[in-house]
Amino acid sequence: MVRFLISLLVIIAAAAGSFFILMSHPAPPEPVVNMKPEGISQSTVSEVRIPRKDLLAQDKSRVWVQARVGNDIPKDAAILVDLRSNESICLVTGAHPLGWLNSDSVLFYWEGSLDPIWIRLFRKFGAQIQRHHVTRFFRVDLSTGKVSVLADLETDSAMMFSSLSPDARWLVATWGPMQAYEISLQDGKVTPRIDEKYVWAPCFVDNDQYFFVGETSLQSRTPGTSSSERASQPLLQEIRDAIKLKGTPSIEVCGRIQGQVYSIDHVPDGRFDRLLVLDERTRIMKEITQLEPSRTLPDFRSDGSAVVYQGNPYTRTQDTVFLQQVAEGSTPGVLVEGISGQGYADPLFIGGDRVLFVHRGTELRSIPAEGGEHTLHWPQSLLP
Repeated sequence: MVRFLISLLVIIAAAAGSFFILMSHPAPPEPVVNMKPEGISQSTVSEVRIPRKDLLAQDKSRVWVQARVGNDIPKDAAILVDLRSNESICLVTGAHPLGWLNSDSVLFYWEGSLDPIWIRLFRKFGAQIQRHHVTRFFRVDLSTGKVSVLADLETDSAMMFSSLSPDARWLVATWGPMQAYEISLQDGKVTPRIDEKYVWAPCFVDNDQYFFVGETSLQSRTPGTSSSERASQPLLQEIRDAIKLKGTPSIEVCGRIQGQVYSIDHVPDGRFDRLLVLDERTRIMKEITQLEPSRTLPDFRSDGSAVVYQGNPYTRTQDTVFLQQVAEGSTPGVLVEGISGQGYADPLFIGGDRVLFVHRGTELRSIPAEGGEHTLHWPQSLLP
């Protein structure tokens, strides 16, 4: 009898434990920070990217790269590279970097489903149950390695666009064109969902102003306020035709450079991109010149006189780096010849008028803007 009761209690406990596991929501993972990464070499790194210009430190001496690291079971990692000593000085797994908050603090994010196991099992068998998608933002202190949660958002999909204000006080981000939020990076407060019918590719142009592509024109907005204002003339053809042809607008705002607000129009037929400048007094956007087609935004030289950008994966020029003057009728020049579109180039201007770029999808190199010899920054044969 005693054995029977013990067996029954074990069965009940096991059933209760299984039920708890099936019903409980998993917690978001916390980033793991390694301030002394070792074993990172050319043979262990692949799929290197610098997907955001905010990953370059303000003094341009350090940059975050996203890569896959390891031979047997490669894992996604964000690696901080010192461009002067050519060393890996920090490695973070479990989250993606968004940008620098100050010289010692970096904004990271994680996103994914937090559905309990039973919902995931039901979904595998065809049940139409809405996914519980969460985006969590973290602050990582590089001086201590401490990770702190900044904000959580329940969202409908993966994050599509984000932009940091120049003073790193605000973040605006979108999860599809119908879901956008502003986040105060001082206290993690999330403002109410932006009340606009369409929010595409927001970009800060000043500390207290960002632009985004609305239903019919560029819109201007101050974070923390309840309304937006029209910033450009109606762009019916550029916006509506692109949405009709490819499902999304073709225009993205690059930012304010030397007092001028620039945008790119990725023309839907893929023959070229248009570099546009906004006259903020008349609200008229004018074409400056045509660029080679690309799926990303160009990076501007600090004086605004030139841009660098990568090619188009559809024309197998994705790892080619183009340099072009910001002038009427300018033509693109090839700064770095790609090799059949292997990987991303992600070029950025860095100090000394050099261009940083990803070479063949695995190496971080730089080259003078006027051309010349490459400098290999990372990873070399074996870096600490």
